[in-house]
Amino acid sequence: MDIAKKYNKSSAQILIRWGLQHEVIEIPKSSKEDHIIENSKVFDFTISEDDMALLDKFNEGLYLGIWNPTLSRWK
Repeated sequence: MDIAKKYNKSSAQILIRWGLQHEVIEIPKSSKEDHIIENSKVFDFTISEDDMALLDKFNEGLYLGIWNPTLSRWK
């Protein structure tokens, strides 16, 4: 991913940072120590507005829970 290369971060770190900048609560999962450490190193950079807009275009509107944040009530 070009954005990951631009920030010298992994794709996972970019996605975690994207969620943080959107104030989304994320719980990255890994059982591998090196991935856990990598996942925690997302507070030393900020994704630019232009790059955030580019990443936002990947949204397909899919949700994995019963709560849909685009609705004001539970389904």
